[in-house]
Amino acid sequence: MELNRENFRNELTSFRSQIKPEMVNVAEKSLRLEKHGPVAVIIFDQHEEKANKLSSANMLRFFELLVEVEKDSNLKALLVTSKKPSISLPELISEKSELWLQEQLRQTR
Repeated sequence: MELNRENFRNELTSFRSQIKPEMVNVAEKSLRLEKHGPVAVIIFDQHEEKANKLSSANMLRFFELLVEVEKDSNLKALLVTSKKPSISLPELISEKSELWLQEQLRQTR
């Protein structure tokens, strides 16, 4: 399967249906999009955690926000920022997220 924009959006919808609603809810609180004129800002602030984590739900939310940014032709730049003072890689990437990423990379080859 060729991965184009439409297929990607469909995959996001399919993937969302596989994630527990409470995890999606936390991800929606953890990643938000602000628009400041032509600049989009994605703010990552893991809800009720010391560090931001790339859980499957958070990765899904991040990709959904990227799709939203792409759809808005008024946006010309994207800034991704964190509200956390510091992040360490072991806290950032969970084992499930790493496996999911590997699977996505494998499918796009």
